[in-house]
Amino acid sequence: MSTGVGPNGIGGWLQFLIVSLVFIGPLVAIARTNGGIYSVEATDPSFIGMAQWKTFKTACWWTTFIDVGMSIYIGIVLMRGQTMIDVRKAQVMLWIRLGIGIASTLLLLIFIFGRAEITPEVIGSFIVAAVSTAIWSVYLSRSKRVKATYSEKQPKVSSDNESIPVSKMLTSVAIIAVFFGFGLFQISIGAMGISHEWGRVWAAAAIFFAISSRFTLPLTIGSFFYALHTWDWHWVFATLFALPGIVFAVPSLLNVLITGMMSPFRR
Repeated sequence: MSTGVGPNGIGGWLQFLIVSLVFIGPLVAIARTNGGIYSVEATDPSFIGMAQWKTFKTACWWTTFIDVGMSIYIGIVLMRGQTMIDVRKAQVMLWIRLGIGIASTLLLLIFIFGRAEITPEVIGSFIVAAVSTAIWSVYLSRSKRVKATYSEKQPKVSSDNESIPVSKMLTSVAIIAVFFGFGLFQISIGAMGISHEWGRVWAAAAIFFAISSRFTLPLTIGSFFYALHTWDWHWVFATLFALPGIVFAVPSLLNVLITGMMSPFRR
């Protein structure tokens, strides 16, 4: 890290920006997309059976996932970066992310509904996103902490031994936070899927088994059916959404089965 004048290291508003990009922002984006779709369908149920609406929902989710991926990437660049080159890269990516978000929204409306109906809410969301991007871009350019934390030139490895463990630790924390957040989101979706398909009692039982025995396969199945039936996703996309749960649930199931089979031989 640089030894410039001013607060040094990832903290203050810089830390808030990174946490927002890696953790808070992605969770809010996913919740906002899910809430918006649910609100429209609750207000006018006739949308549920429309083929265009199903396509629009799928496109919205993929757009959200792309935005989330870019957000996490920018946060990691700032976490692991050591020079102002990394800061400038993050600034450029912030504006690219804004442009992709605006363009994708307009293209979705045009290609799926035949027109880009610009409502005051849409304009307001564009303005908020642009102002937010501009504020953070100026902050990264003017902040004393940023200038003190990131050097103008690439530091030598031998003179930066202390920053390497910190960057690795922050990266690990970010990865854990993302997986933890997605896990909580998938658990809630799985519980809603089970409740919708088989009732609240089975949903409560699935949550109980997931907590008590770390057996998450029922919740994974519930998330698949929720994406398939409620979000009207294609079964391939629903499987991809549930795949992380399957990856962790299957080894857990095998461990339970093997432990049960081996227990008589341990007596």
